[in-house]
Amino acid sequence: MIIGDNKFRIPQIYCFDMSSKDGIQMLLGCNFLRSLNGGVRIEGNMITFYKEITPVYTTPDLEILAKQAAEEELNYDLYTSLQPEWAYKNIDVNPFLEKFQSLLQRLKNNGYIGDDPIKHWSKNQVTCKLDIINPDLTIQDKPLKHVTPLMQKQFKRHIEELLKLKVIKPSTSRHRTMAMIVNSGTSIDPVTGTEVKGKERMVFNYRSVNDNTYKDQYSLPGINTLLKKIGNSKIYSKFDLKSGFHQVAMHPDSIEWTAFISPTGLYEWLVMPFGLKNAPAVFQQKMDKCFANCTDFLVVYIDDILIFSNTEAEHKKHLEAFLKIVEQEGLILSANKMKIAEKQIEFLGAVIGNNKIKLQPHIIK
Repeated sequence: MIIGDNKFRIPQIYCFDMSSKDGIQMLLGCNFLRSLNGGVRIEGNMITFYKEITPVYTTPDLEILAKQAAEEELNYDLYTSLQPEWAYKNIDVNPFLEKFQSLLQRLKNNGYIGDDPIKHWSKNQVTCKLDIINPDLTIQDKPLKHVTPLMQKQFKRHIEELLKLKVIKPSTSRHRTMAMIVNSGTSIDPVTGTEVKGKERMVFNYRSVNDNTYKDQYSLPGINTLLKKIGNSKIYSKFDLKSGFHQVAMHPDSIEWTAFISPTGLYEWLVMPFGLKNAPAVFQQKMDKCFANCTDFLVVYIDDILIFSNTEAEHKKHLEAFLKIVEQEGLILSANKMKIAEKQIEFLGAVIGNNKIKLQPHIIK
């Protein structure tokens, strides 16, 4: 079965009378999920298949989202007699990706691909130290005036998750920045006109802290410069760091300035939070140092990494070099944002491939 650019083996085929008028192109059953030794998660237009942690982005405008490789005519009365091997026939599995499965699995087993952003921080030990303008200033944001029972549950869930990861701790700081719950990517359904909420996030208004911090002068790379560097390469792999900023620890002298107030209490960050004005510069400097010897085949913009090559043999060497650095520097990759050995790929708002670089439609709009 092919969905987008991803291929899956189906353990058994069942035939049913389905009309295209029903708007159904395919049914996936429990036998398919069991064959993955995992499951399926659906978030908006993204479907993630586990065990291999393969995200598939669906496109509502397309009438057909999936197709079956090598379709064959089947007698309805015979579907129960089909053997599991039938579905494997003529399925072209990516041999390039298969070569890296054992390596990727080892990285997952050792936590270099996973959910704990600070599991291997000791290998790099980069910290974020705030250059404070007035150390005598006290940050005193007002707490939220009205907290609904739903908001209370939302804050509790986020705080408990961060405490479990050991990236925050209860605070006795004299400072307090207000925490808020937002839904990023909220949109209006064009058919029903109802609000469709995006991903729930807890965010922090560090404006007062930022106003009292000298700016880090380290520059981010220009996006156009990075895209031109990729040139007319032929094969690409893309990686994203798991909670990238959280892979930088806060300097002990700066932890108290990150304190935030929520309905569940006062907490402070042990890692670099989102919202600090120097966070992008600190993180970019860390990444540039990690990959200083890979600039011929790798570009990195904050926590987005693209590896580009002209041939598969070249790409294999580049991937091996990249993954070796990941281990050496203790970086943690996101499992569900990985794309390996693609001929066309989306990166920094552009679609790259087939000797072309063009803007994604939503960027043009």
